[in-house]
Amino acid sequence: LYAFLIFQIALHLGINAATIATVLGSATVTVGLAFQGSLKNCIGGIMIMILHPFRVGDYILSPQAEGTVALIGLVYTTLVTIDNKTISIPNGTLSNSVVTNVTAMDRRRLDLTVGIGYNSDLKQAKEILKQIYTRHPSILKEEEILVYVDSLAEDSVVLGARGWTKSEDYWKTRWDITEQMKLEFDRAGIQIPFKQMDIHISTFPREE
Repeated sequence: LYAFLIFQIALHLGINAATIATVLGSATVTVGLAFQGSLKNCIGGIMIMILHPFRVGDYILSPQAEGTVALIGLVYTTLVTIDNKTISIPNGTLSNSVVTNVTAMDRRRLDLTVGIGYNSDLKQAKEILKQIYTRHPSILKEEEILVYVDSLAEDSVVLGARGWTKSEDYWKTRWDITEQMKLEFDRAGIQIPFKQMDIHISTFPREE
């Protein structure tokens, strides 16, 4: 109504209607370009709220950042990182990116690999891995626990092990099992190869 009133006043003052239309058109384009980014972010926020690729409390991974979703706003989504920093990501960017929702499912498969020396007892190492997974209280016993030879590397036999745990227990279980693998292998005398360099120094007699 205000715009219509201004238009009528301008006509009464003798200003050409075509000129007024040109000015208004230019102003509209300028304002549209100025708010293009914000409009894109608003549309992205609406799409996130409608489609729910993630919700508040989910832990997500994106090309921009990763963390726990603390707020889904109309323009920005706020994440809280593991070390308690907040990151605000424009919704337009986030809605057009590949986003991995780590906590969307209630269970996650825990896969680990470890290399052992070619001279170590392969069957004993596999049994140790099997027992570590089986005994851990956070590994779900109703799911299959699998231990296998993943590959024959240049300097080691790479063993793989996998089992399932609750999503909230994933990282603690992963750290616990990794530590137990090292301790149990040391106790059993199974070698975990590591890269090393041997340097030989030769001395020559001085010429007198």
